[in-house]
Amino acid sequence: MAGLRARLLAAMVAGALSGAASALTLNVELSGTAATAARALPVGRSLPAPPVDTRPVVAFGDSLTYGFGVTPDHSYPAVLQGLLGQPVIRLGFPGKGTAVGVAHLPDVLALDPRLVVLAFGSVDACLAVPMATAAKNLDTILTVLDAHHVPAVIVGTHLGPERVPKQPACPSWVPYLQDWDSALTALAARHGSGLVLDVLRGLGSQPDGYHPDLAGYAAMAERMVGAIRAVETIERLPL
Repeated sequence: MAGLRARLLAAMVAGALSGAASALTLNVELSGTAATAARALPVGRSLPAPPVDTRPVVAFGDSLTYGFGVTPDHSYPAVLQGLLGQPVIRLGFPGKGTAVGVAHLPDVLALDPRLVVLAFGSVDACLAVPMATAAKNLDTILTVLDAHHVPAVIVGTHLGPERVPKQPACPSWVPYLQDWDSALTALAARHGSGLVLDVLRGLGSQPDGYHPDLAGYAAMAERMVGAIRAVETIERLPL
């Protein structure tokens, strides 16, 4: 019996040694293969850069987007284009509210935007459109953009005693202030949109008492850049 145990132990030791030798041989072979593959890679070769999205940002809104009172190259979309280093198309409709925005959605989509800056609301306030109606129209616009996988940044304004266009532009206005902020915040949360509230806060105005001056339009663009870049970063993250 003792002799049998000795022979079994010797066989186990021999098997272990043989397995270790085989593993060592396999490791050497794999290492050699890896080294050969590494030598085959061109020196300094890097992965190709991801394709650049050349689709435009579309600034979509009322007279603030149009650039009322200034030349097109001083409108906020023009300034925004310089800040982003990306094409920005100005699609502004002076004197038109959110309902007209809904009607012009085909024009927006025809431009194949990668992002839309949505800036309606002032005209609705000037025409005493109920806030709930304006918010519903914006919700419709955002829902259509969602369906086409186009992200948005919502830009809000305040219209109240401190900033109201002079007659006859604003005949029977209603205040769009903190409650408007709340409505836009809810829309941004529902649609995953970027948000800039009360964009005209503290900015100088033209003689009409509402539209910003040259410096004001530039400041509007500067206040939008961070929200636009944040939304674009989220959109580019892998699912």
